[in-house]
Order: sequence, then structure tokens, then C-alpha cells
Amino acid sequence: MNIILYTILLLGMIIPQAEPKKITGIYSNMFYSEESGDIGGMEVFIVYSMQSKPGKYYAMVQVAQGVPEIPSLTEVLVDGDEVTFKIGEYGTFKGKITQKELIGIIEGHKETIRLIKGKSFWQKINYQ
Repeated sequence: MNIILYTILLLGMIIPQAEPKKITGIYSNMFYSEESGDIGGMEVFIVYSMQSKPGKYYAMVQVAQGVPEIPSLTEVLVDGDEVTFKIGEYGTFKGKITQKELIGIIEGHKETIRLIKGKSFWQKINYQ
């Protein structure tokens, strides 16, 4: 019996474990309309803080509906590759992170939101 237990423990150390997905990063579908001059969409920047034990994830969220709103900072609840966080007056966002995007919905809304992982909208546009 002990041999089986030791073998299982040893295999657990030898067999590579799947690395958890990296959820930190910038996710955005924010855009500029040349026709109207409006900015629309949403941008989410997920970071990690080790200030508390255990560490926690936080998101800076900016929504734009014509003009970019003041960004908000909110805690992100993480369960594997699924995330949940509040977006100010809009409600709670529930979604899933893949290697390339964050996909989800705001509770009470039907539209699926797709945010591409990459550079910030503000890094790509000349806004001054």
C-alpha cells in the first residue's frame, strides 16, 4: 500500500503539471470613429497585487460611449480561466480568458463582449 502511495506522489512530481493561464494583461475592443469623432468600447487592464495574503487580482476598467469615462479600479474574482468583476454602474462582468481574448457578458445584458488581448487603445492612437 505504501509503495503505491509513494509511486503516485513521485509521479506527481515527475509529470509536468499544466501551468495556469496567465490572466494579467490588457484586453480591449475600444475604437475611434473617424466619421463621428467618438470613442467607443471597453478596455480592461488586469494586474496582480501581493499586498494581501493570498494575493489578489484587480482590473482598471474604462468604458467609452462617445467619450472615454473615468477608469474604475475593481477587484477581480478568479476561478481557473473564469473572471468576475464589477463595472461601476453597468453591473457585473462575467467572462472567460483565453490566450488571445477575454469573452463575457455584463449581467442583465444579452450582448457578448469580446476584448482582444494586446496593446492598449491609448498606445495605438494619437489622441492629442
